[in-house]
Amino acid sequence: MKTKLRLGLLLSLLFVTLAVFADGLRPFRETTKTNSDPAVPVRLVAARGNLFKSATFYGKLHARTNNTSSVYLGVNSTNNTQAIEVPAGGAVVLAAPVNAWYDLYDIYLDVGTAGDGVVIVWDPAP
Repeated sequence: MKTKLRLGLLLSLLFVTLAVFADGLRPFRETTKTNSDPAVPVRLVAARGNLFKSATFYGKLHARTNNTSSVYLGVNSTNNTQAIEVPAGGAVVLAAPVNAWYDLYDIYLDVGTAGDGVVIVWDPAP
């Protein structure tokens, strides 16, 4: 009985995985961005085209290292104007409205401690 249940579960997972990729959906993407100068906010990416429906921003230097302090995200390049706080070791999710996408290029990272940053995991536009 246990073997049949395990086999059924495995086949179900395989079917769902194949169905997702058959629909043309791409897997999530991940990148890390740090900022070495607390006085100058930096763009999260260097070029346009990193569109997302939803993105999670983790307050980490690297995948397993938390920041020293909170970092801030926003659409302004002026220091101390980014309104979205990402606590050290915490996470914030940004989700675009229905039928819309955001671009990582339009978001700036401001830090209070040199070297802090964000790990970004997002669902890319098709």
